[in-house]
Amino acid sequence: MTMTNQLRTLHRRLRVLAAVALLAWLAPPEALAQVSAGNEGLSIRPTDWFSSEGLAFQPTARHPVPIVQNRLSRSATAVSIGPGSSLPQVYRFAEPVNFSGTIRIRYREADVAGHDEANLWVFAQSATDEPFRPLASMRNIDERFVQTILNNQPLHALTLADPTTVGYVLKPETPDVSAITQQGFTLEWLPVAGTTDYRIEVATTPDFMTLVPGMDPLIVGEQISVALDGLEAGRQYHFRLVAVDGAGGTQVSPAGTAQTEYWKLERIDPFEPITVDYGTPLGDLPLPETAAVSLENGDEQQWAVNWDGGTPAYHATAPATYLFEGTVVPTDGTFNPDNIKASIAVTVERGSLAGVTLEPATTAYDGKTHALAVQNLPTAATVRYTIQLEGDEPTAGNAATDAGVYTVTARIELDGFDELTLSARLVITPAVRTLDFPVIGDKVYGDDDFNAGATSSSGEAVVYTSDNTSVVEVTDNGLIRITGAGTATLTAAVAANANYANQPSFSRVLTVQKARQTIQFDAPAEVNRDAGSIALNVSASSGLPVTLRLDDEQVAMLDATTLTILRLGTVRITATQAGDGNHEAAEPVTATVRVVDPSSDFPVRVHPAVSRNADGINEFLMIEGIRDYPENRVNIFNRNGTVVYEASGYDNDRVAFRGVGTGQLLLPAGTYFYIVELKDGSTWKYRKGYFVLRY
Repeated sequence: MTMTNQLRTLHRRLRVLAAVALLAWLAPPEALAQVSAGNEGLSIRPTDWFSSEGLAFQPTARHPVPIVQNRLSRSATAVSIGPGSSLPQVYRFAEPVNFSGTIRIRYREADVAGHDEANLWVFAQSATDEPFRPLASMRNIDERFVQTILNNQPLHALTLADPTTVGYVLKPETPDVSAITQQGFTLEWLPVAGTTDYRIEVATTPDFMTLVPGMDPLIVGEQISVALDGLEAGRQYHFRLVAVDGAGGTQVSPAGTAQTEYWKLERIDPFEPITVDYGTPLGDLPLPETAAVSLENGDEQQWAVNWDGGTPAYHATAPATYLFEGTVVPTDGTFNPDNIKASIAVTVERGSLAGVTLEPATTAYDGKTHALAVQNLPTAATVRYTIQLEGDEPTAGNAATDAGVYTVTARIELDGFDELTLSARLVITPAVRTLDFPVIGDKVYGDDDFNAGATSSSGEAVVYTSDNTSVVEVTDNGLIRITGAGTATLTAAVAANANYANQPSFSRVLTVQKARQTIQFDAPAEVNRDAGSIALNVSASSGLPVTLRLDDEQVAMLDATTLTILRLGTVRITATQAGDGNHEAAEPVTATVRVVDPSSDFPVRVHPAVSRNADGINEFLMIEGIRDYPENRVNIFNRNGTVVYEASGYDNDRVAFRGVGTGQLLLPAGTYFYIVELKDGSTWKYRKGYFVLRY
């Protein structure tokens, strides 16, 4: 080896030793990482922790992190993020570094002002010209750190912030709608923390079963607004936002609706008047089937027209000019907000006249209108009728419905002829009516209002009365309303009427049974340990209050319908409703909720302390979730490696470590080590650790 090579080797070793000394000074509170020398200088070895001024790295296997002098710096000045700012704790690399593994940032309580400590997230900047974005994070308030797991993600800078103070929301909200046109509208929304991709679903039905092509979904990337185009005019659309996180998980916003605008009708082209011969039927009038219209966008269309019967009402043998008005039928995507109508004048020419007669008539009352009419009325003649009930004054008309003796007078006028007056009698005799009241089947409390089914031969309304309104009552519109369980007698009758010679009535007994009820209980099958309080959606179909109870208060506790998550494990919640005077008792419903920790690869959690001092806290070694794995073994060792406690079937209750060793002697205070083994399915898993025993 030459002298030059020896000097280079010595110089490289001195640089490594100096860097290791610097790292040792920055190490607490996480363990100092092992480092290795390479072409890029020093690197943090995979799976080891490296800590510097509150920032700790733990690279994954095969992903060392290169560390070069002055490559990583810390600033106590907050950075602006959206409408807010971060904590005054910013770490910055001289150049972006691709990182895979765990990042942990510790903070001081004084630096959290203006942020919710329970909602702190890690924010990362991938390059100088890129914004800070939140990363899915877990937090430990007791030890004041927030950490996240990355997979080959470029890092230029890191900091902490509460997403809700810097313009983010935690779950997607219904997008705002603006710029509505005939062909689309714009959607805009607040960014969702942890989201890497947004999608918009647009449907023509509220159940989102019929999605609009191209919007099923529409992928919009990281942008927080999108302008939709190519939609149909005048149609209502349903939309919702789908937020996708880096792991592919999705959250869906509540649905919103928006309706595109219509094209407005501006004008209907006028029609030329029409003249027809005397006697032309209404159906033979040459009324146009369509009308030429102009829209606000300049389009000209032909719209169908529905004509009325004319003003005055068209009469083929009454010469006059009739004004017909037509309602136009808009085509798809258009509308007629001003209710513009088409109109056309139709003139009927005069005819000739012939002789007439007026014949008397007698009939029984049947609720229908009976009339006397002039027969053989000459063409173009006019008739004015009056009708007079005996003892009353005459009125205009020639028809009557009620029973009585009437005199009908007809006056016929025609140019060149004298007025002709004809009179005849119209006799309507009173009728006899019957009442049919079928048997009423048993009813159940809660049934809808119903028609008792009694009918009168006259078609008149039947009036009901109840002798027990605590069971059934009669509504203002004549329906029977159930008010409670029991029996009541319903009487059906018709009102007195001079058109009939009798007034029948009939009674039936009605029995109302108690209603059955069911319990609707929706509870999540699985929740995270940090879920906090969860509102349980439980109700009885009767509307009566539901009682809840749970089987394991170590896992969760109940306050009315609020479930507060305490620890890992499985809890079963049973809902009951005992019924009342109008309802049977409901079948109990049990929901099972499993509490998990997705951030841990071991299904149970061992608490770090036992303090047997009768204060009710940490009186035994709590192993959260152990009851879900009854096949288990727990061994506890002292510092010398001596087994001081061992048990199978550990359950935090009957079998639990309370500071007493296997020999039934009280163990001294100190640090102890454990091995927890459990059978998960067909696989045995284990976890080692330590805890502190105090008195």
